[in-house]
Amino acid sequence: SDALFADDTYEIASIQLGAAESDFFRYVNRITGYNLTLDAAVNGTAAPTAGTQAISNATGSLGTITGATVPALPSRTYNIDISVDGTNRPLAVALLVTDDWTGICTKLQAALQAATSSTETVAISGGKILVTSVTTGVNSKIVIAAGSTKATTTIIGDTDMGVGRYIINFKNVIANEVTKRYVRLYTHVGGTIDSGINYTAYLSRNN
Repeated sequence: SDALFADDTYEIASIQLGAAESDFFRYVNRITGYNLTLDAAVNGTAAPTAGTQAISNATGSLGTITGATVPALPSRTYNIDISVDGTNRPLAVALLVTDDWTGICTKLQAALQAATSSTETVAISGGKILVTSVTTGVNSKIVIAAGSTKATTTIIGDTDMGVGRYIINFKNVIANEVTKRYVRLYTHVGGTIDSGINYTAYLSRNN
């Protein structure tokens, strides 16, 4: 019943088949030997210096990030949020399976610069992906996050993107640790379907 959602409706999770957007960190860490994590953000200083934040692979099996390495991410569009000097920039970046880390950084940089109309940099530095603000001073800040501000966050299921069974694990907890008592399941089928579609969807408690 919609009455259960009178205090706002939140989309907790969704799954999309085909050429859908995906969370950059979730997808990289799920299908590669990398375990990307965020280093602590370094704000600019009055010296002056620029604000930065780095993406590292401190615990992943493939070691530090090197520009010529090809992580072989499936060709698709990925989302990532980068806040620059206090303004969040939700980015959607189209990557190819042939892109190496240098190429991925180039595309992330192009998307960020297009969003800000400025000249921030995204580059490999010290075995990490370093994002640097173009400004300097105490208000110069970079904060990287998963693509959480997207209207729809794609959560990859437990099989390849095709015919099969998909399981999405989620919690009914939203921002600021607010727990929602009720959950409603709905499905939407979009795009071109060549030979029809047959599926069922249901919710169950994970004990």
